[in-house]
Amino acid sequence: MKKVAIFLVTVLFLAGCGGASKSLYAMRSHDVKLYEYSKTADTKATLAELDAVIKANPKRVPPGVYAEYGYLLLKQKEAASAVEYFKKEMALYPESAKFMQRMIAIAGGER
Repeated sequence: MKKVAIFLVTVLFLAGCGGASKSLYAMRSHDVKLYEYSKTADTKATLAELDAVIKANPKRVPPGVYAEYGYLLLKQKEAASAVEYFKKEMALYPESAKFMQRMIAIAGGER
């Protein structure tokens, strides 16, 4: 009887762990889109995909998404908007501050 109880507890425990594997972020198909961008350089499609990732994660955007979005805006000569996204990345992920400060300086024309 004791072995059966241990077995049942183990099975219930393992069954309960199956639903706990949710991802912290909804990345959608971002990795595939990023790869496609590296091959085609379709900035508009990549911006749309990043926008979808941002909207799918209203509380906490995945690391690097704001920075990528800002970089693509910078490539389209929208420096003011790019700086806004670089600052969002820096605020959400302080470990990126040094790099984001450099990107802000580049967007401002300082090199």
